Amino acid sequence: MPKQPDALDFINKLSPYKDAQSLPLSHPGKKNFLKLDCNEAAYPPSPHVRARLLDFIENEPLNWYPDTQSQDLKRALCKYVGYPPEFILTFNGCDHALDSICRTYLTKGDQAIIFSPIYDNFRLFVELTGASVVPFLSSSPFHAKIAGFEKLLTPKTKVIYLANPGNPTGTTYSEEQIRTILDVSNALVIVDEAYFEFWGISSLLLIKDYPNLIITRSFSKAFGLAGLRCGYLITDPRNVHSIEKTRNGKNINALAQLASEAALEDLAYIKEQIQRMHKTKEWFVNTMRTKGLIVDSTVANFVLLKVNCPDEVEKILTNSNILIRNRSRFPQLDGYLRITIGMRREMENLTDILSNITTDLLSCSQAASASKTAAVA
Repeated sequence: MPKQPDALDFINKLSPYKDAQSLPLSHPGKKNFLKLDCNEAAYPPSPHVRARLLDFIENEPLNWYPDTQSQDLKRALCKYVGYPPEFILTFNGCDHALDSICRTYLTKGDQAIIFSPIYDNFRLFVELTGASVVPFLSSSPFHAKIAGFEKLLTPKTKVIYLANPGNPTGTTYSEEQIRTILDVSNALVIVDEAYFEFWGISSLLLIKDYPNLIITRSFSKAFGLAGLRCGYLITDPRNVHSIEKTRNGKNINALAQLASEAALEDLAYIKEQIQRMHKTKEWFVNTMRTKGLIVDSTVANFVLLKVNCPDEVEKILTNSNILIRNRSRFPQLDGYLRITIGMRREMENLTDILSNITTDLLSCSQAASASKTAAVA
């Protein structure tokens, strides 16, 4: 009997990233679930996407490898972001971009400062290189404060990562704050703008002045293409040249490239759907607050609900075929459930179920909350 091979020691010590509850494509009752756990778009992608995909499947060679340079998609992205192609690099989702960046710039003994609480997968990408994570927590997870982060800087600091808007808190950083972060360190600064389209504010213009800035974006959120996986980054061409060496261009499959290009051709559709989502979000937040519940809104497509018993509430919702994310184990987020904004009828369904959950499981005193009043775009 062959011996079971051993993984590397540091791999055995890693804490894996925990995905949301996924439903198999073949799940017989999949359409009966209300999926509000992954911040996916509640609406389908543009009709342009479906038309282009069907045409490709019927008329183009699926037996060919995809364009490893994503040339057609890059041309569309140039118009969208206002930078020439040498500033842009495409990936199989934003995660692929972040992983490639870490493998390009980090090694054992390095450190990466992560503005927390935040999307946990980046932490794993850092640790896979042998580097260590240094979390930065401000006094409140709902207010973007950077004062004091510079105390964490050392000669070992090679990467600084923040999301703008943040996930799971929806925190937003101003251009002045990001300039300050870029100015005080020679480290590479990654600004994750996966939720940019919902907010409409970007750090793109800073790339002209700061070669140590990388912006990452995704087609999985506002564009509704999470199932196809496509993302990209914008940065100084010298960084593109380096990261290109760690990236396999075949990972961005032909359908993902085509769908993303088609989505960029119909921005009016995306803007209309985003406006509808914000209206639904405003209605849901106001309805919950009227019922005495504490809800922290965001500029993105999700909110945070503060409850007394998050595990119990999550279980009740799951048993009702409603999937949400329990973020209460994140630092500073005890008691918080993250809820993606669905269609209006879906949020009405969620509201009805929450209304039937006992008060002792749901309600929290206002004094105990770190709740904020966020502008709803």
